[in-house]
Amino acid sequence: MDKRIFIIGNTDRFMLNALSAELKDMGLNVALIKSLDEGASLSLTDSDICILYLCAAFLEAKPALSLLAKNLSDSGAAIYLIGHRDELDAAKTMLPDSSRLFDKPIKIRLLKDAIQHEFSGETSEDRSRILVVDDDSSMLHIMDSMLKPHFCVFLANSGNTALNFLTNYTVDLILLDIRMPGMDGFETISRIRQIPGRADIPVVFLTANDDQEIEKEGLTAGAADFIRKPFLPDVLLLRVRNIVELEKLRKHLSNEVEKKTAEVVKKNIEIKHMALELVQTLSGAIDAKDTYTNGHSRRVAEYSEEIGRRFGYSTEQLDDLYVAGLMHDVGKIGIPDEIINKTSRLTDSEFAIIKTHPAIGAEILKNVTSMPNVAVGAHWHHERYDGKGYPDALKGEDIPEIARIIGVADAYDAMSSNRSYRGALPQEKVRQEVENGKGKQFSPEFADIMLQMIDEDKNYQLREL
Repeated sequence: MDKRIFIIGNTDRFMLNALSAELKDMGLNVALIKSLDEGASLSLTDSDICILYLCAAFLEAKPALSLLAKNLSDSGAAIYLIGHRDELDAAKTMLPDSSRLFDKPIKIRLLKDAIQHEFSGETSEDRSRILVVDDDSSMLHIMDSMLKPHFCVFLANSGNTALNFLTNYTVDLILLDIRMPGMDGFETISRIRQIPGRADIPVVFLTANDDQEIEKEGLTAGAADFIRKPFLPDVLLLRVRNIVELEKLRKHLSNEVEKKTAEVVKKNIEIKHMALELVQTLSGAIDAKDTYTNGHSRRVAEYSEEIGRRFGYSTEQLDDLYVAGLMHDVGKIGIPDEIINKTSRLTDSEFAIIKTHPAIGAEILKNVTSMPNVAVGAHWHHERYDGKGYPDALKGEDIPEIARIIGVADAYDAMSSNRSYRGALPQEKVRQEVENGKGKQFSPEFADIMLQMIDEDKNYQLREL
């Protein structure tokens, strides 16, 4: 890797030299620096990572530490802090929140894995990542030796170290010792679950205890399984592999479900959009039969939708209502053009033919089972609240609600637009007709909403929708 790393520290030269040698073996360009002032100056150049080995002297030199932090932040370099718990807590107040934290004594292997993860996004191609958390260094060594040939293994010797690591990186599985000084396994898993994006990582407890209460407590805390010490290497490897593969399968299935769901949603939206375009085209063709009322169906649909919205309809209900409004006059496709466009008064026989269009519309739309309200609106939008409408002389609440809404919207548009036999009525006249028709021609609650809409339309622009 052609990456530049600064290691800044003036204590524990043996550890710093060992860390420098290990990172150089990874092909990294490593500079070992003894003072904060020198580090602050060098950090003005292009750097990828700064590893700060904390000590009391560094924490006391606040101006130099602040300058280093600013320069590193400006250069975009990642900051790794190595220290005891009190040193890390003090440094966090002066350094960016994005700093990676590692407890002393540092495990060089853990830091190397973290740096490789930083540069590549993974520690090893196509291998699952496992974090082993145990305060027993010999146990960490054993687990590392057994798992390393098959997985990318990260080691943490305390709950705090594990939390610091998981704050910046994720893994596929956590093997967590229960009995640890300070923060035990139960507290550790509880705090892991609070880290954003880490709540679903499977955790397997490592324990030498055969107590059923402990097992119950662990499962309650969210553990996926228990592995008891001492364990056979082959058995450990098999159980870890099974859990990892099961988790991979779960993630794969979850991703596939999300993918398929997104595809279905997208397809449904496309189908719905195409269906609406077809409905709009058909309603336009129907309106085109009457040269004086072009756009009538669209306006009725929009008036109806607004009435429904004010009445408290859901989005799905409003969609149905809008389409029903567009299609309410579909039956006129069966009415002769000379009757629809007649400029003089209709004869009784001609009016009888006009009155057949609701039944024709209902017959045309009866097979649209996915949207039954479309046929309902077409069938009964000319019924009257007092029972004197057509085709079935329904009365009051017997008239379907959607038809009562469309009926008000249809009447408003008929009065406010030009017709073959007269021009548009003045707004005051339209309002008076709606008021007079409340409880007679129109359902009172929907007439009141229409009156409210008229009153808000100070310049009589509603009819121009």
